[in-house]
Amino acid sequence: MKTKKNIQGIIFDLQKYSIRDGPGIRTTVFFKGCPLHCAWCQNPEGIKPGTEKLSGQSSRRYPRRIAGKPVSVPEVMKEIDKDRIFYDLSGGGATFSGGEPLMQPDFLEGLLRSCRRRGIRTAVDTSGYTIWPVLNGIRKFTDLFLYDLKIMDPAAHKRYTGCDNIPILDNLKRLDKCGSRVVVRVPVIPGINDFRANIEKIGRFVAGLSKVRQLDLLPYNSLCREKYHRFSRSYRLDKLKPPTAGSLNKIRDRLSNFGLEVEIGG
Repeated sequence: MKTKKNIQGIIFDLQKYSIRDGPGIRTTVFFKGCPLHCAWCQNPEGIKPGTEKLSGQSSRRYPRRIAGKPVSVPEVMKEIDKDRIFYDLSGGGATFSGGEPLMQPDFLEGLLRSCRRRGIRTAVDTSGYTIWPVLNGIRKFTDLFLYDLKIMDPAAHKRYTGCDNIPILDNLKRLDKCGSRVVVRVPVIPGINDFRANIEKIGRFVAGLSKVRQLDLLPYNSLCREKYHRFSRSYRLDKLKPPTAGSLNKIRDRLSNFGLEVEIGG
């Protein structure tokens, strides 16, 4: 019988010295596969589960023609372990992102348990779109959830992500009730979710939680556009421009009025 440490998962990237995926300096592991298909997705090569051959031309920036690599828990932990001195000095650790890490729960749990045994702080960057038993199974080994809230209206959420938001909202309520440490992160997508009604619904929802008070605004950027073109994939938001500093400040102030601690950039 396989133990947790021997279970393999599939990742499409592993980044060292990350400062945008939780506190301090971190190693971020990107899991392959995501149930959502967000129109603004920054990692289109991470959506499909399993390995896949990428169309288009390789380049110095995107040299790989295959997205997804099978790896074991010990293999990933070997890379995470290399930078423990940076975690200790900065209050950092390991972040598991994607794609959606909750699509590979056994592999994720194996990594979280290994980090816990080594005293390495962990964060799970998630859309929250899963069944509660999966989320409940890994929360006891997770130090921090970076939890996305995108669009509050269920129909609009489905239009732009391909999925309903009911399980996302329900799971966030349950995490809060269990006392898990959560930072809510809102990707700010001009013309899609930055309008006042949606922002205020997000503010009221988060303010209604018992313990969650920190909210990060993640401004949309168009850096992923080259990726879509490089991989010969259509991009629905090809002409979309990033939000202005003024619009971000207004959103921050509006959310702060709900008693939340709001940062731009996270």
